[in-house]
Amino acid sequence: MRSSATPPTLLNAIAIAALAFVIACTSHEVLGHGAACLAEGGRIALLTSVYFHCEHAGVITDLAGPIANLLLGLVAFTLLERRDWSTNVRYLLALTFAFNFFWLAGCMLDSAASNESDFAYPLRVLSVNPPWVGRAALGSLGLLVYGFALQATSRYTARGASLAASYVAAGLVSCAAALLFVGTNASTVRGAALESFGSAIGLLVLAGAPSRRLSLGAPSVSSASGYGWLSASALATLAFVLLLGRGLVVTGNA
Repeated sequence: MRSSATPPTLLNAIAIAALAFVIACTSHEVLGHGAACLAEGGRIALLTSVYFHCEHAGVITDLAGPIANLLLGLVAFTLLERRDWSTNVRYLLALTFAFNFFWLAGCMLDSAASNESDFAYPLRVLSVNPPWVGRAALGSLGLLVYGFALQATSRYTARGASLAASYVAAGLVSCAAALLFVGTNASTVRGAALESFGSAIGLLVLAGAPSRRLSLGAPSVSSASGYGWLSASALATLAFVLLLGRGLVVTGNA
């Protein structure tokens, strides 16, 4: 019998998805771009959930965001191979892997298509001639990474409403944070939507896909942890929206 103090399964899915997206975005912007900017002797002029501006930085700062997503995604993927996690922890790891790898692949595809975003400057530094060769190679790699992320995520997540709700929750958190940015406009919200609704569209695809045989560890989301996940997610999301959403200026190195 379910305790009256235990929230429905779907609420835990939403809470875990919001938390996983906050982790992925913070990793990309703060641990990736932000740390690399300071390490290269630059100055962070603006740091938000969508925008990052660094003065006097080099190519490493541009690449550090996607690299952070890659490393965190690989850590989550490695941990998923264990069989002794609780159901909800495994779901958090699965979504952390998914959001990070979908974001990584999205950066590659965006740079290949628009010659902007995190890989654009590194491509120009490489001076590949003709330029379209480098962009085509990057786009092809992005498709491979996205395909791998889809396949791996499908092993560890159950189909249905929980996965669809997770996709929507992450997108709403991203857009809500962007709306608090002091200089918010349509472009800001569009960027937030691309980071979440756009890059993670694979979750929605998986949610509606026919059920297939999943790995032994593939979880549906349990409600057994009570309100712990809701509380942790609410605190993390609130901090994310108020800090990275509004934007931080770090004086750091001059």
